[in-house]
Amino acid sequence: MMAKFTNIGWTHVPGYQGGTWNPWEGCHPASEACANCYARALLKRWGKNPNTVRRTSRATFELPLHTYTPTAWFVNSMSDFLIEEADAWREEALEIMLTAHWHLYLILTKRIERWGEIISRWTREQDNVWFGVTAENQARWDERVPRLMQIPAAVHFVSVEPMLGPIYPAIVGAVPDWVLMGYESGPNRRPCDISTFKHLVGFFKINAVPVYVKQGSHLLPGQQGNLPDELWRVKQFPQGELPYKEN
Repeated sequence: MMAKFTNIGWTHVPGYQGGTWNPWEGCHPASEACANCYARALLKRWGKNPNTVRRTSRATFELPLHTYTPTAWFVNSMSDFLIEEADAWREEALEIMLTAHWHLYLILTKRIERWGEIISRWTREQDNVWFGVTAENQARWDERVPRLMQIPAAVHFVSVEPMLGPIYPAIVGAVPDWVLMGYESGPNRRPCDISTFKHLVGFFKINAVPVYVKQGSHLLPGQQGNLPDELWRVKQFPQGELPYKEN
């Protein structure tokens, strides 16, 4: 499956075009957020077993090396960067990130607990690599975000999508640099109270954490759905110097 440029809004970091890069595909559920996984549904539609983790073609695996327009890559949109079955390929993918340094790499995982055991040489902060975790409810926030904040990264971000319940972040030591937020989409989407969503956006505003609101509750992804205009308009990116700037 070829990686390609994408309309996923949060990958359109200022100065970059947005893209997806899948050096491998296939996954298996890690937590409650996975119940209605879009990637698993797509792989089934394409006649592939979503539980089988497979390395993609050489052209796809090496795509950043041959893409010269600076791109913010959503890494492993069809898998998880830290999934166990990809241990043999991960160092090669990391080397590509170091070599194709004109890109930005957005790594989002539900397996942050594996970071320490598998990353042997990624011991310094890389300007062009941002690390994030999914935190769909309070339990997953408490489990994953403190671990995220301990690893070296230019930007730590959290995806509260799908938001499945109220979240009350700790103010000290575990507030990330950027937060993505959204309800669940699809025919089996699960509800979440709008006041809960609004409260969390307000919390991050008070604490000067940029928020990108990705979607409301809707059949299709990336739609406003049930969100009022004042929440739907919230589409912020991290502040500060970026590795690449447009002239």
